[in-house]
Amino acid sequence: MAKTNVAESEEMFKLRFIKLGFDERKSQVAKFNKDRIQKRLEQISLPESGTIPLEVTTLDEVKTETKKLVSTLYQGVGLRIDLFEDESQKPNQELIRESQRLNMLYKLGKITIADVTNNMLKMYQRIAKKAKIFDIPIKPAEGMDSMQGQTTKGPLIMIGDTVTMAKETPIYMESIYLGDKYDKLSIGTYMHEITHALLDRHKGVVENYYNDEFLSIFMEKVSVDQIDTSSNNFLVKCSEVYRLANVKKLLGKVDMYKESSPNYKDSLKYIQSSLYAGILFDKYSKATDVQKKAVLDQIKLVLNGKIKLNDFIKNQQLTIEGEEVFEYIDKIERYATELNERRKTELDFEASKMSTEEMQMKAVTDGAKIASELQLKENSQTKDG
Repeated sequence: MAKTNVAESEEMFKLRFIKLGFDERKSQVAKFNKDRIQKRLEQISLPESGTIPLEVTTLDEVKTETKKLVSTLYQGVGLRIDLFEDESQKPNQELIRESQRLNMLYKLGKITIADVTNNMLKMYQRIAKKAKIFDIPIKPAEGMDSMQGQTTKGPLIMIGDTVTMAKETPIYMESIYLGDKYDKLSIGTYMHEITHALLDRHKGVVENYYNDEFLSIFMEKVSVDQIDTSSNNFLVKCSEVYRLANVKKLLGKVDMYKESSPNYKDSLKYIQSSLYAGILFDKYSKATDVQKKAVLDQIKLVLNGKIKLNDFIKNQQLTIEGEEVFEYIDKIERYATELNERRKTELDFEASKMSTEEMQMKAVTDGAKIASELQLKENSQTKDG
């Protein structure tokens, strides 16, 4: 049973890899000092996502703010995508009936495997529609914090020659899931998923699988930076610390997985992408407005399918091999120390406040008790007199 599950997981990974247009030859893990980074992160206390109290917001506010960001940060980027209903939530009955019919005809020898594949491709294309990025339904990921998000991408029903179908089908955006504990960081998460959707519609723009999360994480950071009106960049610091905490967590688990397994590859994808995004955001934060615009203009070219993501990485001269990684980690350590201290102060204040309230209540209770006793004495004396 376990072997079957492993085989199915690897087959699903392979089809997803092909569907999203990655290049197997160019999907290489970048050179970086994994052991040194892991040891460095083990020395730092990094709050994990959702552990720092933030002001609660609503999904409508998240949508409104993200639309504003897209209109400024992605001005000039085409926003049309291929949309399909969420098959994971409500499978399309017409598709299911058609897939059953085609399978039956194939078993009877009346059609070829190529016929099955072509008919399914045509079926998806007929039911799908062109839409704008904000037409993708947003659904709550129940109980999840504001840094959690995922996009369901079809087609999910692939029969016939599945490899051919994965290669030839458009990528259908079906739903975006956001952690339902909404706060300002949810805006960055929504922007993260929108960036994925805009990238994925151009198969082959992201050649290296291990860089697949890079641009989405970077734009998540840029978005949080844009909306952060808090004192001392509080939101940015939370976002940055949470991201590196995830890298720390993944580095601690990655060696438990078999190197050929999807879990191993997924972990390295998030590690590599997060480090690239962290280094680029460090440079971006220190840049002039003109330099920032130049970076965003190149990103727009990637999102419009004009240049490859790898060209952008080369243009920015990004590397995670040298000391830049550790300078970035040092910065996040300072953020973490500040946030941990702030949290401790808040907890101490709450405890102090509670103590003060308890003392006040005790004083009131004691005072009432004394007053009551005096009143009884007065009444008693009056009666005696």
